Amino acid sequence: MFRYLLIISISLLSSCSSIEKKDCSTLNWHDQGMKDGEEGRRSTYFLQHALKCTTKPDEKMYTKGRLEGLRVFCSSYGGFKDGLAGHAYLGQCSSFKSEDKFKTAHRLGMDAFRQNEENLDNKEKISELERKIVSEFHNLEELRDLRFDKSILEKDLLRGVDFYNDILDKARSRKYFKKPKQER
Repeated sequence: MFRYLLIISISLLSSCSSIEKKDCSTLNWHDQGMKDGEEGRRSTYFLQHALKCTTKPDEKMYTKGRLEGLRVFCSSYGGFKDGLAGHAYLGQCSSFKSEDKFKTAHRLGMDAFRQNEENLDNKEKISELERKIVSEFHNLEELRDLRFDKSILEKDLLRGVDFYNDILDKARSRKYFKKPKQER
């Protein structure tokens, strides 16, 4: 038994230490940096790319592209998009004049994200109550309580959907869905 555990442990350790590397000589480091910047990735993300390469990456081109991408990320568009995805703001835009606009849009995106999560939670609870109503035996009072709880959740869901749509309308009116043009 000990022998088998030893063999398994050694094979697991050896598989962890061998990161598969690839030839990155044809990679467009500027475009990779731009993509990472648009996603709000931190500057240290370059190191993760570099560790996967057998060739020396072009840090200068990556950094230039990342800065261009960050201009998009640090806009109202990027802030709303990042907040809508539920991502926390990590200060990537602190050196940009647009940081306040980014934060305002990010907060609105986070509001939409949270409301959508609440709406999904209410839908799940409604489905669970519907399942209980049809699949379990209940006396008249229990059935009335279950139906009442379901009606409350349905009203909450309708209000939540309206609120979510209001947030999206506000974002549209502020042009948060319009991606800024990139300089190249």
